[in-house]
Amino acid sequence: MQVYITDNIDFIKRSEYFDPNSTVIIVAKSGITMPKYNKDIGEALDLRADKEVKAMLSTEIQVPLGVKWYAPMGVFLLIIPRSSSHKKYNIRLANTVGLIDSSYRNEIIALIEPHDISYPVTINRGDRIVQGLILQTATVDSNPIKELYIVRNNDVFEHWEEIMASKRKGGIGWTGIK
Repeated sequence: MQVYITDNIDFIKRSEYFDPNSTVIIVAKSGITMPKYNKDIGEALDLRADKEVKAMLSTEIQVPLGVKWYAPMGVFLLIIPRSSSHKKYNIRLANTVGLIDSSYRNEIIALIEPHDISYPVTINRGDRIVQGLILQTATVDSNPIKELYIVRNNDVFEHWEEIMASKRKGGIGWTGIK
């Protein structure tokens, strides 16, 4: 999958190499800093507020992020919080995580709420408030199967029930080490 970030919608119209089945295009609104991806320090794009917010909030507010996107079927964008947003801007995502699927064509927004309602929310236009993580879905075969065997080391076949019975017995966070 190839990802292009642009602030020029004509790029898409002029491109002879645009394969709609394997290309993601993120288009930033004019005047907003384009999202950046730095593979040396992270896997997500920093997304910026396209609206100033200065208020004492007690409910959620929609903050436009100044970007739209095109993605092929099976690709989605997760809107996730930046680790510093609660401290820097007194915000958190109201829906914990936002899922933008490939059919969405409007401007992407972040649905935020105050982290602490006793302090004001202050966001300037251009502030990096959330991150976007581009992912692909797995292909799911919805036909029921009767039996499932697992291949290990190219020659050992194990029956699914045996594997499930041999797995860990603990709960959340259990490592088997005492």
